Amino acid sequence: LGDVYKRQPLYIAGEGWSGAVIAKAALDLNKSGKKVTGLILIDAEVDAGKNKRLMASLNYFWGRQLYNAEIREIIENVCVKYPDSPRCQFAIGNVHSLLSTVNRYDVEEECRNPTDPEHVISFIKCVDYSKFETYLERNDVAHQLQKTDVEARLYDFCSTKVHKNFEFQSGLQYMKEAVTSGIETLVIYGNQDGEYPLIEAFRWIKQIELTPINSWREFFISKKLVGQFGNYNPNLLLVSLRGVGGSPYTKKGEEFNRVVTNFINNKNPDGDHTPSAQKKYERIREAQQNKAPQEQLELLEF
Repeated sequence: LGDVYKRQPLYIAGEGWSGAVIAKAALDLNKSGKKVTGLILIDAEVDAGKNKRLMASLNYFWGRQLYNAEIREIIENVCVKYPDSPRCQFAIGNVHSLLSTVNRYDVEEECRNPTDPEHVISFIKCVDYSKFETYLERNDVAHQLQKTDVEARLYDFCSTKVHKNFEFQSGLQYMKEAVTSGIETLVIYGNQDGEYPLIEAFRWIKQIELTPINSWREFFISKKLVGQFGNYNPNLLLVSLRGVGGSPYTKKGEEFNRVVTNFINNKNPDGDHTPSAQKKYERIREAQQNKAPQEQLELLEF
């Protein structure tokens, strides 16, 4: 980092799969002497693993009553214990068939054919991946992604070649270490995202034993209900934005920016100071009452 930035707070942000590696990157930077102030995770898959996220998605779709009780019984009784069994795969295949016209990244948004608005199409066509695919075709990017230069370089968003090169492991241990070491962490999900659902965040937060500090609360912007949030441990802030699916910054930009700005200013979405900020203020007030030397007070400031 250049001298201009060394005195500025450093935040690392990531989306989707980056949730499995972002905390490790922050810890490595801290060890090298480049202090990371905070992490911002969007629709994050922290505990990477196909079956874990799949079960979270299936639970989310069941909550939305998007498949029937017969399939649900198989998922509960078979898939939890034997996710690779033929019976489980049959049930999952049925769910995918039923959801073929549902945009799994935003279940409230129908996928319409732009040339024929009356015709509902497969969810995957709701998203424009052209820019992403252009990026994958760049020579320098392709060189990094390919295991060998012999294979033909024909990538698309769902390229198995890309996926096979990235075998993400769970980032739970690093996330726990980052949060408990004092790195402020903001985690944001859209409440209509079925691919990276909020319920998955509740699961991994509980698994790494981050205890809730307060109850799940609503917050408003201009008297309009925008979402809910909760504080954990006390350095993790979990936020759910209403009325939006994946990549909430695209359709709820104002609300998303307000949440992030408040977080950087050590505040919750409702404007109150975060628990960790309150503790810092308490230490500063205590030091002032005890007439601590100015140098010590400066160390306590944000």
